[in-house]
Amino acid sequence: MSDKMYLCDEYKLYFKIEDDVEVLHNEVELYNAQFVGNNAFCHEEYIDGQRALTYSIPAMTTMNQFLEKKIHKDELVDLIFSIADQLMYLSIGKVILNKGYMYIDFQNMAVQLIFLPIDKPMDRCNMEKFIRDLMGNMKFANKKASDAGYELIKYFDHNPTFYLSEFYKFITDLKNDNIAHPEDEQELMKSAGVSPVNVAKVEVPE
Repeated sequence: MSDKMYLCDEYKLYFKIEDDVEVLHNEVELYNAQFVGNNAFCHEEYIDGQRALTYSIPAMTTMNQFLEKKIHKDELVDLIFSIADQLMYLSIGKVILNKGYMYIDFQNMAVQLIFLPIDKPMDRCNMEKFIRDLMGNMKFANKKASDAGYELIKYFDHNPTFYLSEFYKFITDLKNDNIAHPEDEQELMKSAGVSPVNVAKVEVPE
């Protein structure tokens, strides 16, 4: 499989919503404010008489397309960190944790997540299932990358009850370890035309 992929400037998504479902505009404003890598924009509109939430997502590729290539350790850690970082700001139960609804910006390896700002019960978010499924669909570039994937799986083996703050600390430690001990993945990413990630040390909020 070639590591080449189709690159885009923006993606559009439309979610139909029932007329009796309330859109929480304070949550729309929260989501639309740029934060920790999120640059997506959501608004309510009617399309052919159907009420919908419309998303404009500035990203270069989909997660599914990205997973067609072999993934290096730095890329893996930065992707998972980006997801966890945004979940610290959003209601985790309203984020679609499905790789089919995730998009990647190569400028900072930020994952663009889809958040549903509606007043409606939703299926419980299952971070463990998402990580296990993601690792199962990932092709690792080398042993360092597969070891990082194993560390993620092992985290859930040892922590059957999921707490976002603890997982965020775990993935932040992995990211800071990458910064302290840079691997050859950065050079490989450069050769593939991917900009290196931000190398500032990440602090875990109190």
